[in-house]
Amino acid sequence: MDYAAGSRTGSHKLKRMSVRESRESRGPAEPSIAGIRVLVVDDNRDALEVIEEALTDFGAQVTSVLSVDEAIRVDPSRFDVVLTDLSMPHRTGYDLLRVVRERAPSLPVIAVTGHPQERGAPGFAVHLSKPVDHGDLVRAIHRVVTDRKQSESQ
Repeated sequence: MDYAAGSRTGSHKLKRMSVRESRESRGPAEPSIAGIRVLVVDDNRDALEVIEEALTDFGAQVTSVLSVDEAIRVDPSRFDVVLTDLSMPHRTGYDLLRVVRERAPSLPVIAVTGHPQERGAPGFAVHLSKPVDHGDLVRAIHRVVTDRKQSESQ
């Protein structure tokens, strides 16, 4: 599912588009992320569900959590890649990155943010802006996981 923020009397709502419609609007097929284990962390339940559904439709094995504390409890090192929002209450994506670096230094962490000033924060493999283009997300996951496998096999 792709989503875009819409405005209705000052509040935001999510507009969903099927993955098939999203793929058709982009053209060529995305690289395969089938079987890749993805941990998704976002305090926004709607955004979390949309990303989880899209990645699952692309074949990824997705575990979604609403906080950094939950992510730490499920042990991020069990995954092939972590996808995290940066701005969350209590503990942020930066806090999660520090924990991941302690437990699994080579595990790629992708930052997703709705705040342009947060793009480019050091330590993250990739930065993506909200609303997330699912083609960009699939390509980023494929690339960072492939890069990690190649560097570990050398």
